[in-house]
Amino acid sequence: MNTDRYRIDAKAEGPANLELMKGPMLQSLLEDRFQLKLHRASKETDVFELTAGKSGSKLRPAKEGGCVAFDRNHPPETAAGEPEPVFCGFIHKNVDGGFDIPRATIADLCRQLGLYVDRDIVDKTGIVGVFDMHLDLTPADLDYPGAEPDPTSTFTVGDGRAIAAALDKLGLQMRPAKGSAQFLVVDRLERPSEN
Repeated sequence: MNTDRYRIDAKAEGPANLELMKGPMLQSLLEDRFQLKLHRASKETDVFELTAGKSGSKLRPAKEGGCVAFDRNHPPETAAGEPEPVFCGFIHKNVDGGFDIPRATIADLCRQLGLYVDRDIVDKTGIVGVFDMHLDLTPADLDYPGAEPDPTSTFTVGDGRAIAAALDKLGLQMRPAKGSAQFLVVDRLERPSEN
């Protein structure tokens, strides 16, 4: 499962959007060709809990414009040489330093920052709304693609301390905790037969 690679050429019988193709259609193909059987299970595991700080959040309400809603079924086309659009709710490197997450909910924040730590970030803030967030982080703090290691940093990539320090400036606290997480358990998987 972790070493063998396969090329799968498949064609939908009719019109299908990306969400359908990457979801139920792919699942059906894997079940049919690879005899994949799996189930979901909950397990107590290490997480980070995100809470509001003692002095309250310092989040700024989102301004209109400045980002584009991302639709995975209709991704925007950009011409050669044009800059990539800034997507709402996704992390972007700021040209002046740090990273921005425009028009983001706390769930967006947890999902985006969870990509850069070794465990899930669980929202326990109770904060609702859409915000423009700036995080004082370096590319090295996040092990961002193309980032040079920072020998002066006191943080270890992936342990969450750099992110926790940046969130503290937004009036949010991120702390290690125990929590329940969902896992996919593979019950059966076989090599596919040739066509």
